[in-house]
Amino acid sequence: MTTMWLTDAPPIEGLVWRGWRPGADDDAIADLLNRCTETDRIPMRRTAATVASELGYLAGFDPERDLVLGEDDGRIVALARTNRVIESDGVVSLRSHCFVDPSIRDRGIGRALLRHQEARLRSVTLVADPPEARRVYRSFVTDHEPSARALLESEGYRHIRTAFRMEAPLTVELPTPPALPGLEIRPIERREIGHRVLVAANEAFRDHPGHHESTEDDYAEMLDDPERDFSLWQVAWDGGEVAGMVVPIVRAGENALLGRRIGWLDAVGTRRPWRKRGVATALMARSLVALRDIGMTSAGLGVDSENPTGALGLYERLGFVVVFRWLNYQKPLDLT
Repeated sequence: MTTMWLTDAPPIEGLVWRGWRPGADDDAIADLLNRCTETDRIPMRRTAATVASELGYLAGFDPERDLVLGEDDGRIVALARTNRVIESDGVVSLRSHCFVDPSIRDRGIGRALLRHQEARLRSVTLVADPPEARRVYRSFVTDHEPSARALLESEGYRHIRTAFRMEAPLTVELPTPPALPGLEIRPIERREIGHRVLVAANEAFRDHPGHHESTEDDYAEMLDDPERDFSLWQVAWDGGEVAGMVVPIVRAGENALLGRRIGWLDAVGTRRPWRKRGVATALMARSLVALRDIGMTSAGLGVDSENPTGALGLYERLGFVVVFRWLNYQKPLDLT
């Protein structure tokens, strides 16, 4: 275990800072994140397995240096996580996430963590990127966290974009999936998860703000995820080419913690040559039926409010409504 020092950390008796112990800390991290989301009325929960998966495959993340934990008497009460990705438009995105236990909020811990993350990200990116690269700090909070928003704004961040978490009931009459002449719709087989799907997914999502290219590691994570049921996948094939896809997933652990039966549409994308042909509508309609047929009572997804493909309108037509908002905050990196 690596002990750390945070320059601006407030002097709180018993609070120490240290690094992550993979496996040994995952339950405690999940407990902290769940205390935070429950207090902030955010309908999300983690398990140790989802924590391990998120951190194990996070792009641009060094587990020895990019995760800081605050511990008090053996209990994790604060977490700061950073990662660095190059987005499709060439912007170097220096991303930070902070979580502070509700019992010790408003004592300066969040500000100390944010400044520590910025210093860490700045030191890495100045070495890794060419001088002319455009670099920005990014952080993400929900509209249920006014104190976190105020902190970011006081540190020079500004709100640049909003994403919606949307949900739709599956207990109502669902739309009939339209036909797609010339295309075959079938689930994907595990052996087909590879380069062909990787290329298709990157092309389908490249227009999305903040997108960064998926890698082979991302698909290794998918193959390792025990909650992935490939029989639920809805994929439109044009011969041997993937035209579009929707990837339903059920997070059984989260559902148990929330007392819900919700399935997620983890990825909704159509490649450019096949757009404006109703592919996404057909695949989503089939996905909703598939989730209902395995006992789910609602479906959820995320979408950028400025999605250029018209996705928001499609989701609304299929019965999805906004549950809460993710707010994307940004600050330029100061090289002086």
